[in-house]
Order: sequence, then C-alpha cells, then structure tokens
Amino acid sequence: FANLVSDLDGTIVQDASAGKTHSIVLTARGQVYTWGANHFGQLGLGDTVNRNIPQKLRVLDSLKMAAELGDPCVCTSVILNCQKMPPVKPCIFEVVKVSAGAYHSLAVVKRDNNAHEIWGWGDNSFGQLGCIELFSVVECPWNLKPPGTLGNWPTPEVIAEDCSGTNPRCMTTPRKLAMFDPFGRSGKGMVFNFHSLASGAYHNVLITKACP
Repeated sequence: FANLVSDLDGTIVQDASAGKTHSIVLTARGQVYTWGANHFGQLGLGDTVNRNIPQKLRVLDSLKMAAELGDPCVCTSVILNCQKMPPVKPCIFEVVKVSAGAYHSLAVVKRDNNAHEIWGWGDNSFGQLGCIELFSVVECPWNLKPPGTLGNWPTPEVIAEDCSGTNPRCMTTPRKLAMFDPFGRSGKGMVFNFHSLASGAYHNVLITKACP
C-alpha cells in the first residue's frame, strides 16, 4: 500500500528518485531531502545513521545561501584562501535534478551562464561518483587501468575502506564530481548544458543539450 510521507505534506515536489533502500526529493524551493538506509552515506548527512523521516541536506542549502551572498569560495575560481576574500557579485547555485542509484545519490546544480555541476555522495566503490574534489585536491577511488584491460574494478583495499568524508571510496557528505567544473579549476572540467540524468544501481547516464 502507498503511504503518505507526512513530513513533506504540503511541499511542492519538483523531482524524486529512489535507490535500493533510500529516497531523495527535490522541492520547488530548491531544497533536497533524503531518508532511508544510510550505511554507505547515501543520505549525504555526514554520517552512516539510518533515517526514517526526510532530512534536509543542509550542505547544499548552505552553498545556495553562500552563492546568493557572493561568497568567493562559491562564486569565483579561487580555491586557496578564498575565505579571506571580500564578497563578490552573487552567483547561481541551484539544484535542478536529483537521482539515486542503489547506494549513491547525485544532484545536478545549475551555475551561471547555464553551466552545470554534478554533486554526489554515498557509495563510490565502482566509481559511480567518479573522481571527487576533496579539500582542493582531486582524488579517484582507484588507479585507472590502461585501455584494453578488464575494466576498473575496485580492489579489496578499496572495498575495505570505511565510509567518510575524507576518502573517495564512500562519501557521507555531498562533494562536487571533479570532471564537471564550470570554472575549469581541475584543468579538465567539462562544461555542459543539462538535459537529463539517470542512475542505475552502480552507474549513471548523463545527456547534455550541447557541449561548448
């Protein structure tokens, strides 16, 4: 039987997605809520505690507020010592799409000039979150194998790592996927005009409108 999620009663839902044991919702106000199982950090709440009622992702909320205030760490390409800079022109940080895999979650974020970022959290043992920007450094869950080999399966060492916000194997808080960077800070960032995004159990498919 269908059950009403009473904690979201009266909320205008713009998008929703379900993983194997967790759910994610995007409201018309641009707020993201998650609930369910959390053993891989797929709720993005900074821990691995299960939740049975929707919880707001305050990290994404804080970034949106910072963008509206012209925070240079959000609105410029500066990374080092950006906290010491004065405010700049306000910029856009707006979640427009959410998607859930088996044990991971993604959010598409609209930036200025119709550029977009993808933020992810949860399980990354098969690279479903790709390489992630951690404390101004780009890290990947394992070393890529050369073309013609049998794919980039995780090693036992990768699988054995605990979920945390400080390693790329399993993220408990939202982090920007390094290959999608409107500022090009990673040196290889892809700027894209978003069309649609879907997640399988351990993979994702992104369709763009156009790439510059």
